[in-house]
Amino acid sequence: MTERLRFAHQFHPVVAYGDAIGNDAFELQRMFWASGVRSDLFAWEAKPEVRGLVRDWKDLERITNRDGLLLVHHSMGNDVVSDVAKLPVRKAVVYHNITPAKYFEGLNEHARKYAELGREQLAELARSAEFGEASGL
Repeated sequence: MTERLRFAHQFHPVVAYGDAIGNDAFELQRMFWASGVRSDLFAWEAKPEVRGLVRDWKDLERITNRDGLLLVHHSMGNDVVSDVAKLPVRKAVVYHNITPAKYFEGLNEHARKYAELGREQLAELARSAEFGEASGL
């Protein structure tokens, strides 16, 4: 007998209204809710227009049961992604593409650094996740 998924929470470092990844996360959340599966969104930063709909990423530390899944949306490096990869919850990676760091060289050092970090963190997530999905390629 297969056990029912009790939750499918989602994490993305920055959740904003109207951006592609935020829209994807909110639509997935709606689909999970329609199926009777709990789904909360967690972020390192929630922009003002969605702040009331998104929980702080540190609340993920309280989730230790294995009867659910954390979808980790990944599109750029962030200072907390490595910590999320280490959480003791079942994970799946939703990969949204990372622009190669070389395209930012000489133009935007911040974006270059975090694009590079994002590739490194993708490898960390791959080691800790049970499966992955690529979106928007």
